Amino acid sequence: MNDESLHPETGGRVLLELEDDVAAYVTYRVTYYLPRGGLHRAVARLDFATGRAVVEPAEPPGPPPWLVGTVGPFLRQLWTQRRGEQSPRWPRRVLRWRAPKGS
Repeated sequence: MNDESLHPETGGRVLLELEDDVAAYVTYRVTYYLPRGGLHRAVARLDFATGRAVVEPAEPPGPPPWLVGTVGPFLRQLWTQRRGEQSPRWPRRVLRWRAPKGS
């Protein structure tokens, strides 16, 4: 799948790519893909002890807030699936599409 094919016709796509995986936290590079070639990058970190996700803001003008707001729940879902594991294996790539809010 190339970058061109990741741009949706509607809504937005979020690509999480594993950057760092240590005992205390996991870090993902976040790429937001929007229609008509829109692209934004950020970084997200998930605290393994608490499940708290922190998403750094993308360079302005950033992606729409409704799309940024999906990253925390995506990461929280990954954490919930792994929280009982001693040495969890984190997915290298996670790709999700979402419709715009209100549609």
